Amino acid sequence: MITLDRTRLKGLFYFIRKGSVTRSKILLWGLVGLYVFLFSWVSLSKYFSYSFHDFDLAVYAQGLWNLLHGSLESSLVGIPLFGNHFTPILFLIAPLYALFPFPPTLLILQSLLLGGGAFFVYRIAFRKLGDPLALSFAFSYLFYPALGYVNLFEFHTVSLAIFFLLGALEGWESSSYRRFLIFLGLACLCQEDVSLALVAIGLYSFLKRRPWKWGAWPALFGGGYFVGVVFWVMPHLNPETVNFSLLYSHLGRTVHEALFFVGAHPFQVAALLLESAEKRIFVFQLLAPLSFLPFLDPRSFLLSLPFFLEQLLSRRVNQHLLIYHYTALLIPFLYYAAIEGAARLLSWRKFSLSPRSLFFIVFFAALVMNAWTGPHFHLGKVFYESRRDLLDEKRDLLVRQIPEAAPVMATFEFQPHLAHRKELYSFHHVYTRTYTLSNAEYLIPETIQYLLVDFNDPLTHGAFYFSTPNGDRYAKEFLEEGPFRVVRAFQDIVLFERGQGERLFRVETGGESPPLLFKDREGKVGLSRWNMARELGSGEALPITFEWHCLRPAPRRYGILLDILDGEGKRIRRQYHSLCYRLYPTERWKKGERIIEKYILVLPPSVDGKRALWKIVFRLVDERLGKVLPSTISLGTVEAKRESL
Repeated sequence: MITLDRTRLKGLFYFIRKGSVTRSKILLWGLVGLYVFLFSWVSLSKYFSYSFHDFDLAVYAQGLWNLLHGSLESSLVGIPLFGNHFTPILFLIAPLYALFPFPPTLLILQSLLLGGGAFFVYRIAFRKLGDPLALSFAFSYLFYPALGYVNLFEFHTVSLAIFFLLGALEGWESSSYRRFLIFLGLACLCQEDVSLALVAIGLYSFLKRRPWKWGAWPALFGGGYFVGVVFWVMPHLNPETVNFSLLYSHLGRTVHEALFFVGAHPFQVAALLLESAEKRIFVFQLLAPLSFLPFLDPRSFLLSLPFFLEQLLSRRVNQHLLIYHYTALLIPFLYYAAIEGAARLLSWRKFSLSPRSLFFIVFFAALVMNAWTGPHFHLGKVFYESRRDLLDEKRDLLVRQIPEAAPVMATFEFQPHLAHRKELYSFHHVYTRTYTLSNAEYLIPETIQYLLVDFNDPLTHGAFYFSTPNGDRYAKEFLEEGPFRVVRAFQDIVLFERGQGERLFRVETGGESPPLLFKDREGKVGLSRWNMARELGSGEALPITFEWHCLRPAPRRYGILLDILDGEGKRIRRQYHSLCYRLYPTERWKKGERIIEKYILVLPPSVDGKRALWKIVFRLVDERLGKVLPSTISLGTVEAKRESL
């Protein structure tokens, strides 16, 4: 472990302080380059390992592909692209995407602009504080926990607004009116609510007694833009199919009523802002890395008020968590307020705080809070968890089997890889039967030819599946009525094609009851037999057929935890499987039913192509309780004799 004693810390401070501005800029661009490289690398690793588990990246990738093909539609969202969020910035990104038409282009662009924001933070702080404090704030920005999470969570055009807003604030500080307006205009194109920042900056300009043009034009344009887009353009494109006003329904039935409530009941609004522990922790995590300096300059801190209201008054819990992208519009204003607060703190003679002391306060607050709540010190872990494995190669194989123009529905992790087509749909709508963030009924398109479903997809089956009581019935009906047949499967990842053919499982009744080899402790679910190969190539897929029996109706939802053990009994891999792929859970089984289910387990490759023996065992799991039952059942041993071709 590297330790810094007091002498070394002083030496670091004086090295920066005594050095030229050129030296500081070299350090700055070195930090920016390192940030962009690391976050681009990890983001790309997540993409190629199918580790993005929402559809934001896919929405923008498909949106840009459609723009380049003359369409503004977004089949993933179910409405025109600009009806979901008004993001004309995509027209400016489109030429770049035409040159590099891949979703990773967006991830690299996002990392580049987020890292580049440090340049504007440095310029603003340099005007107010000089070196080395300017460099410490740039360092703090690059290590700001919220910024790292924005960078790692999919791709969003609103994240690009951080760069443009910081550029506008730097233009404001340097009295460069043209640069100020250009960056404000670009920021406004990133998302409809960014226009509120223009209103806030305009009012702030009046408070700082700037010439009227610095306040009037941003405030008037921002207010007019917000009203025109939110109350006319977007409702025209999106007639409440995706209804963001549901997030604020406790304030009013419509956006108008919610805004009126905020203005008319300030004390009630103030009480709502920090009503829960999650909200208070969220605010603390935003301000602690900045040493609470934004509080020292209330006027500049008010710039962030519209976006604190937007996040903290929302009913969506995700907007009160640091790990998502919702903090994007807070970041530039919190850093600007922190710099203003630092300047005010140094001007207070009674505190006698030296620039050197403040340098280390800012420096270490960024490091300590990031180590506690941020992603930067855990990028190695993220990269390790996102490394490609044999199952990712199987995912690639399934994606390649889908024709380029074929209409397809998929779970979240596959959507960015299938985004370059006119018709791409999200499988979670099969469960919810409503559009995302909506009460409007979702009608599943009849044009769908392929389904690519991971029945263990974290968001689809960790949220939408369990929050929809009849979701499993809806999905089973959809597959049967399609009808859809199994083309190929690897573990819980299945490629379906429209047509008659093989199913994942079948349910039979009648006949004699064979002796059971295993049953749960309550005697409700039993297993009479299983079949699997005894010899396979290294890394090949192992088909296993289970024959389950419903002895009595079981109010439990069971799955199995499959372990692959080596010859010494050491666990090499663990895989979870929900019985009947969550389509016919055990709690719906009827007495006397026999369920024959096929499962394809991907075996690990043998080391150096040598012969390997894998022992396959499983245990029963109560899904709702998250409890692993104690009995372990061995399915037998598989010999891997050669490398898979």
